[in-house]
Amino acid sequence: MLFGDAAIEKHIKAIEFEIGGKQTIVEQLERRLEDAGQMDEEDAEGERNQVLPQLKQARKAIGALEKFLADVSRDWEKRGDRVLGHVVPSPPIGLDVGEEGWKEDWAVIEADDSKVDSTNFVGNVIALGTTIPIDEFTAWMYPHPADPPSFKYPGNRLLKFYGTTSDEEMWKPSPKTLDHDDDPSIMVIKRR
Repeated sequence: MLFGDAAIEKHIKAIEFEIGGKQTIVEQLERRLEDAGQMDEEDAEGERNQVLPQLKQARKAIGALEKFLADVSRDWEKRGDRVLGHVVPSPPIGLDVGEEGWKEDWAVIEADDSKVDSTNFVGNVIALGTTIPIDEFTAWMYPHPADPPSFKYPGNRLLKFYGTTSDEEMWKPSPKTLDHDDDPSIMVIKRR
């Protein structure tokens, strides 16, 4: 299921909150335009040149958010609409598996291809979102000045993953990537 009941309600409220925030911005910008009428012509023109693009952008954002809210409410609010498939096998969690004694936890999911297919699903990515500023996130990806510059923030904010980490590298990380204590490390990203 894509989002439980509490999660979908939280996301709908977050969209409504964003719309309300943009409406507050529109109201404040409209007051600035009114106040520009009390200024001399040169200052008023400067104020309008500053306010009008922001007002246009805020109104455009409200339109996009309202459409998004309508789409989410129509397509995802009902529990049955959020079921994307079902679990085929899901064996119990295995402890002390293999020679190294790893933990094993896996399942196979059969996706409902009427809801999920290659045209609407992007796999092996983490959506970086807009909460963390790009420069701050990029700085986190380089905890040590000696680390090689390998990370590029993706234009579409979808960080794609490739390959796997070998058991050998898990036990002995590459000395090319260091943490803030100068110890070899493997970068891990978690989105919650």
